[in-house]
Amino acid sequence: METSGSGSSSEREPLAGLVERVTFHNADNGFCVLRIKARGHRDLVTVLGAAPSIAAGEYIQASGMWENHREHGLQFRATFLRVTAPTSAEGMEKYLGSGLIKGIGPTFAQRLVSAFSETVFEVIEHAPQRLLEVEGIGPKRARRITASWADQKVIREIMAFLQGHGVSTSRAVRIFKTYGADAIPLVSENPYRLARDIMGKSDCSQIAKAPAICELIFATVFNEVVHLLTDSICIYKYCAQRISLAACESRTSALLQSLRPAA
Repeated sequence: METSGSGSSSEREPLAGLVERVTFHNADNGFCVLRIKARGHRDLVTVLGAAPSIAAGEYIQASGMWENHREHGLQFRATFLRVTAPTSAEGMEKYLGSGLIKGIGPTFAQRLVSAFSETVFEVIEHAPQRLLEVEGIGPKRARRITASWADQKVIREIMAFLQGHGVSTSRAVRIFKTYGADAIPLVSENPYRLARDIMGKSDCSQIAKAPAICELIFATVFNEVVHLLTDSICIYKYCAQRISLAACESRTSALLQSLRPAA
């Protein structure tokens, strides 16, 4: 795809708006092409970005650069893209009718919004038994709806967590695809597992610059070093009681020497 960029990374611009249509979405890597109704733009804007899931009716906040494609014209390439649930009845109906939530299509989306208006999301999440009040929704369909809703909520929470820790949108999608619903506890518990499971050295050097990730890494490494030193001191004292102090120091020095990285 040939494009001509409109500026450097220092010239990134913000863009926000309602997703009118998802033209393309790759479920494997999150790449998506969206048509959005953006603030300050009369016509729909084409946005290229990444998201683990995206549907019409959702609201996006993005930053990136404008580029002029030879075939497709002016479009916005987002380096950061955050998706939030719609808040208007119109947006909610479009979102529910997109097919992202299993068990709901355009017909049931219209019925749900007609029945519950702008409280429809609260009903699905906190009072799912009320779904049975809508014509055509039985216990089985209601369970499908609530289960799918819960899955999408997990995705939103994971993306918010990762992006809140300075992780770029494309990397956040890769992390979610690798760890799934366990992304938050796994990354929180052992953030430098990212180097082993997902990212190369260059990627790790970039993500390590995120202050919040650095704090997590430091806390984890510090705790492990403390445990290691505590164990080492206990072993040292045990050995010193049974062999001469000189022999203990000699063996400790040899052990430390063996642990040093090769030049």
